[in-house]
Amino acid sequence: YHTLIVPKGERQKVIFSDSSWVVLNAQSTMKYPVAFRGEERKVYVEGEAYFEVTRDEEHPFIVSVKNFDVRVLGTSFNVMSYDDEFASSVTLLTGKVETTSGRDTVRLLPGEQVSITSDNRMTVQKTDINVVVSWMDGKFGFSNERLDVIMRKICRWYDVEVLYAVPGIRERRFTGAPASTMPLKELLEALSTTTNLQFSLRDGMITIKQN
Repeated sequence: YHTLIVPKGERQKVIFSDSSWVVLNAQSTMKYPVAFRGEERKVYVEGEAYFEVTRDEEHPFIVSVKNFDVRVLGTSFNVMSYDDEFASSVTLLTGKVETTSGRDTVRLLPGEQVSITSDNRMTVQKTDINVVVSWMDGKFGFSNERLDVIMRKICRWYDVEVLYAVPGIRERRFTGAPASTMPLKELLEALSTTTNLQFSLRDGMITIKQN
């Protein structure tokens, strides 16, 4: 097996022996075999990853995450499972997938997302797949998303930390898609001008205040 560790601020693409491929987002880890052998093609992921899987009905592709498995034949989907997030998720773009957590299994259709909590509760809902995979296009996509979720994405990419001067503001919700190629100071200035919050950066710490 190989183990790939993607640090903060980077993304990595891997092409597997069966021509399937994956892109791993910042602060993600994947363990995968040099070549797929046996009845199934299995990889292990922590963090976030986008897969394009080559169809092979005799050898299902399995993505194993900390508390759930995703089983596919040939499809494209996004997996997100960071330790600092309240829930993990699997989002289907094309094809079909089965997600198993504990004793329960759900099947997704394109455009659906299943959220999985640490106690194995699964919830399926429709979602905007363009927002979910916006990181593949170099953007921080968020739609009516909590500020603390948005800031965790930004912290993973720029390798910084965040301090909320007023704890309640972390629950505020925002929609947007700023580019991850922007210098951090420029991004924070843009967030400050489009919200009634003040974002400041000093010594690797972003402080957010209410204007």
